[in-house]
Amino acid sequence: MIIIYANELTERLRYACYILFEVVSQTSYIMTCDLSEFLQSPYYKINYSSQSLPSSLTIIPEDVLFDKKIVKQKIIVSDIEHIKVLFANGNSGIGFDIFAATFYMATRYEEYFFDAHFHNENQHIAVQHHFHDLPIIHVWFDILMDYIKKDAESFPIVQPSYSFRLTYDIDHHFAYLNKSFIKNSYHVLREFFVNFRQFTSRINVLLQKEQDPWINFDFQNECNKQLKNMPFYFFHAGIHHNAFDNNLSPNHISYKRSINTVKTNAHIGLHPSYQSNFAESLQYEKCILEELSQRDILHSRQHFLFIRFPDTYKRLIEAGIMHDHTMGYAKCIGYRAGMGRPFYWFDLKCNEITKLLLHPFVVMDVTLKNYLMLSPLSAIAKLNEVHHTAIKYKCELEIIWHNSSLGECLSWNGWRSVYLHSLKLDNA
Repeated sequence: MIIIYANELTERLRYACYILFEVVSQTSYIMTCDLSEFLQSPYYKINYSSQSLPSSLTIIPEDVLFDKKIVKQKIIVSDIEHIKVLFANGNSGIGFDIFAATFYMATRYEEYFFDAHFHNENQHIAVQHHFHDLPIIHVWFDILMDYIKKDAESFPIVQPSYSFRLTYDIDHHFAYLNKSFIKNSYHVLREFFVNFRQFTSRINVLLQKEQDPWINFDFQNECNKQLKNMPFYFFHAGIHHNAFDNNLSPNHISYKRSINTVKTNAHIGLHPSYQSNFAESLQYEKCILEELSQRDILHSRQHFLFIRFPDTYKRLIEAGIMHDHTMGYAKCIGYRAGMGRPFYWFDLKCNEITKLLLHPFVVMDVTLKNYLMLSPLSAIAKLNEVHHTAIKYKCELEIIWHNSSLGECLSWNGWRSVYLHSLKLDNA
């Protein structure tokens, strides 16, 4: 048991403790602003104040956990024994304010100052300082526990075990079908000279001699049966076509068939359209998917991973979404919030924890191939590295695949081997 003393028990401090002691670990703790109770307690003591108190680990607090407003923070990243930390303070027992650092990362504090339309992941402090590939809050927790163990060798550390979650984003259903005559004609002529194998495949599909390679849900369904945890499918159900939303109509027979194929062995979630961020269509899209799947839709992942803080999450809550799976990077592998396990979102504007549970993902197929430009063999090696890190820090490893990546066509030849290897990550 830990007892934490602070001059004021703010919602922000409570949230930081929730992240460290309820999500990253299962550590019993109590919080108090009663100095007498703290000094007389038999439990391990953490003094979160500038006072000098006996027989306790002192962590000098930063202002961020006592602010009521969102104030742009001047963050300096420091190194403590080759580990990147925020809010370093040489007078603190562990060398930095772990509560402020945890709060800053988990709430995505910095992203409240980013433009969601022109979001550049290189703006993220974790990416700039190259610790995005670590669940950094878990790493900081280990620093804290190592310090506590020096004083109390028998102090119990209880953490959840490693787990794996496979997810699919269904943006498009067809590689060749449902395209305009002009578009298909162009590709037929080009592929005849450049890629005759693909030309043959396209022609056979258009002549209905073969199934479109992106309709591979039967294959996925057989693979899903191997998993310990049922996977999630996020279907794009947008009805307004634009440059960002060119999905298959939910009214199309193939759309309905794909849901029926996978829903027995999977959870169904919504992939809200890009347009839903700017128009009142989110609830309608959710209702469409609920009708097609005959399921209550409680999970979502944003199209293009679009998040505008705090508006996006508030819209999801208002629509009845209870779980969101958007928290991750597109252009790199890693832990966007420094977290490797699901945690409740904290609304900085309202200064309160919410009922929306965020499920971070770590790696996406498109990241491996298009952004990191890895070969299938190199991608498998990278997945093994990610797996090792997730096991080490007791994370839930969530990854994203697309049906369009599993068609063994266009530029994705050879990537089914990577997908099949990723299924092995289900084992610790």
